[in-house]
Amino acid sequence: MQSQKIGKKVRYFRLRALISQLKLERLIEASDGSLSRLESGKVNPTKETLFAIAEALDLSKVEIAYLFGIVENIEIGLVKEVI
Repeated sequence: MQSQKIGKKVRYFRLRALISQLKLERLIEASDGSLSRLESGKVNPTKETLFAIAEALDLSKVEIAYLFGIVENIEIGLVKEVI
């Protein structure tokens, strides 16, 4: 399912940025719990939401292309767990 792939990518980039779901929700002005549903693949985000996430997480053009599924694989850094 495409929404699960997108959710995993969002989770990866969010964790890499050391940002909690709640903080990212606040940054993109999303409702409480929306990131949890997105990351678990329960909802499919709009392109506007994905662009807001990309901007909030300061993703590069290549990372945005990966997030949108335009490119399949990119080299990305290590993820650190949010404490």
